[in-house]
Amino acid sequence: MQAAVQAQQDNSPLFVSIQLENDFFANTGDRHYTHGSQLAFAEFKEPSRWMADLAELAPLYRHGERLNMLSYTLGQKLFTPENIHSSELQEDDRPYAAYSYLSFSLMSQLEDDGRFKHGNMLELTLGLVGPAALGAQLQTESHRLFGNALPEGWDHQLNNELILGLAYTSFWRSIRPLGQGGLQLSSVPHLGLSLGNAYTHASAGGLFRFGTRLDRDLSPPSIGPGFPGLALFETGGQSSWYLYAGLEGRWVLRDIFLDGNSLGGSHRIEKEPLVADLQYGLVWTFERYRLSLSQMRRSPEFKGQRRNTHYGALNLTFGLH
Repeated sequence: MQAAVQAQQDNSPLFVSIQLENDFFANTGDRHYTHGSQLAFAEFKEPSRWMADLAELAPLYRHGERLNMLSYTLGQKLFTPENIHSSELQEDDRPYAAYSYLSFSLMSQLEDDGRFKHGNMLELTLGLVGPAALGAQLQTESHRLFGNALPEGWDHQLNNELILGLAYTSFWRSIRPLGQGGLQLSSVPHLGLSLGNAYTHASAGGLFRFGTRLDRDLSPPSIGPGFPGLALFETGGQSSWYLYAGLEGRWVLRDIFLDGNSLGGSHRIEKEPLVADLQYGLVWTFERYRLSLSQMRRSPEFKGQRRNTHYGALNLTFGLH
């Protein structure tokens, strides 16, 4: 069995994942979490020495003897108030903020009998919040390119601050057949903990999937905080598909994009301690390509928020042999 697992790791491709999240896909206009982009590279591989040492220090993470994954991610997120056409400080709305980051992730499969899988993930994130993250330039130039009104309030964005974060997630996946035709039903509950000067929260949630060949992956990737999707899937064979929907709740102790800079002196607004996400979408996989389309609805994140956050996401993941 161990030899078969090792052969699967050795023959696995390098996976490339491109994730775009934007309120444009939900036709809501710029507000709240308005844009996210993420490029990830993942492969079945044992971690380097420094990552293995970090994993040994993490009290919750377990390194299994089955498949192990290593992932590197580069991303950016933008946040704005609801009215981006005012140059005045909007004290009753969230701050302007840009966040650029690099993360390193380990995933270890602890159990797998074909219909049930248990695994856990550990993610280290290094990032930068503030003008140096270049959010003002990205939003301004993209609006100019598409002929939209330019944002006016980036002078009030959060100050520059280095970001360090560590996140842990434990997940379970079960799959059950549904009669004839290869249809299946899957549940993917998860628990998570995030610590850092950008995000500190505890989370719990679950995802339900309905479709074919649900053993090919866990769930589509997303930009955190959110569901623990992976930039990995089983390549080859006939095409497969599934519909999915999930709910996650978070108890939020710190969110720099609402609480403001750690040393103060920036715009801040009182956050909601409990936040819920509803995500739903469609995934299609063919040979070495996987495409997912999804929508996210998030409950109010700060006191006085008038409307829920709503955005869409597009992900393309493919394997390079």
